[in-house]
Amino acid sequence: MELFDPLARGAVGSITASAHLNTALFVRLFGLMQTGQLDAARKLWRGLRPLTSAAFAEPNPAPLKAALARQGWLQNELRAPMWPASEGTADGLMATVAAAELASGAAAKPSTFG
Repeated sequence: MELFDPLARGAVGSITASAHLNTALFVRLFGLMQTGQLDAARKLWRGLRPLTSAAFAEPNPAPLKAALARQGWLQNELRAPMWPASEGTADGLMATVAAAELASGAAAKPSTFG
């Protein structure tokens, strides 16, 4: 769940499940860190941290899959013994995604391949 501290200490990457919810913002965070723009990176991270927390409000990957399904990326299906995220968790996660997008001006939109 913590990403900023390892990057500030020199980590060069991360496997970040919550980055699927708005990849552009996490790419921007990595770019700011790589170019030493710590104040801007910290500000962006403060907007992303609630999103990351909300993505793990229930066992992974249920909240993440619920949000990605709402964004149009996939079907909200999990194999047993996993259960889908509750509507409340999914709603809360989507609200944090929207807040992060609003704060940064970067909306998540499915790509079209063609």
